[in-house]
Amino acid sequence: MSLWYVLILSVVSSSFNNIEEFLFIGHAYGSVSVKDYQIDQELLNYLNTIDHESYNYIVWGGDFIEDCNSDIEMENFQTLLPKSILEKSIYLFGNHEFQCYNSDKTNFIKKDENKFIEYSSHDIFFLNTNFNNYE
Repeated sequence: MSLWYVLILSVVSSSFNNIEEFLFIGHAYGSVSVKDYQIDQELLNYLNTIDHESYNYIVWGGDFIEDCNSDIEMENFQTLLPKSILEKSIYLFGNHEFQCYNSDKTNFIKKDENKFIEYSSHDIFFLNTNFNNYE
């Protein structure tokens, strides 16, 4: 059974001429009982079939990596997804990724840590809300 979820958020700008969309993906590694070192296969299939060009941002809401200590899993995440998805992605730490906070492996997540963007005249914050310290 897969445990990932997707939320599509459409926002109409104040001018009503521009629709901006977020694709939010959470718990992308799927089931804890499947050790395949990649995001859930059903999610991967979904991402390879949708028109992801219509999304302005793709937000990975944490727990997209099950074992951040696995070099294979970290590499698979970067190589199995289309480049166009990775280029517009914003990453949030989940408890699984946060376990490797002090590793260079999570630098691609750290670049978005506590980031905010202006979006349709609003500020949207992407916060690291993990309260454990792995230092």
